[in-house]
Amino acid sequence: MIKVKLTKNYTGFEISGTYNDFNELYDALRTFIEGKENTTFMQEDMDNYILGFLYDLRHAYQGDRHVYTTSNGLTDEVKEFYGIKKSVQENVYFSFEYLLTDLFVDAFLFKRLVQKRNRKIELFDIQYGIVSSFFGKVLQSLKEIISEAQLEEVQQLLIDYNINDKSFYHQWYSLIAFEYIKMSKTRHKKELMSVLEALVNPYQMPEYKKFVKDINQFAKEQNCLTSFVQLEDYPEEIKW
Repeated sequence: MIKVKLTKNYTGFEISGTYNDFNELYDALRTFIEGKENTTFMQEDMDNYILGFLYDLRHAYQGDRHVYTTSNGLTDEVKEFYGIKKSVQENVYFSFEYLLTDLFVDAFLFKRLVQKRNRKIELFDIQYGIVSSFFGKVLQSLKEIISEAQLEEVQQLLIDYNINDKSFYHQWYSLIAFEYIKMSKTRHKKELMSVLEALVNPYQMPEYKKFVKDINQFAKEQNCLTSFVQLEDYPEEIKW
């Protein structure tokens, strides 16, 4: 079973699980991306955001992130009964850290993927259930630093927000991420709600309108699509 918890400094989430857990989530989320044709570069940017998460998820279960073991709790008698070697003492788990702001963006982009495919979600839709359960764990882990009332507010933000396929500027989400990474642990906790609001509801913010204007102007000067404009990379060392 996949586990999600906030990292020590609340910079992101520590996601852990078995090989099968991660592989199952990877395959389930891929089903909502594959077989769908994008009509704009901005829509492609949205898919790339989630593909970034899938990249880390895949490398995690391939052993390229963190690997640890825990006791399997089996006695010698139980092992003998089921024909398990007594030398098998532990289970192997994989884990990786992922930036809080990026995973939150992935959460509402997943909602968009479901709507975009016009997919009717049934009670026993396995793929939807796997991905939905994961993002549910992501939201529930926020209870460590926000109240129940605030958590309900966050959930309502995700329910109410409908992303505009024609005005998705990935640079805005990168900017918010840069600012969040630089914050202290105390500021992470204090300003989380305003950060999430900036991610989910940027269109009402005057600074967002100016930011988009600047991106459009820069792209025009460089004679390129706005999708191709990149901000600086995330720092190599993040204080998780």
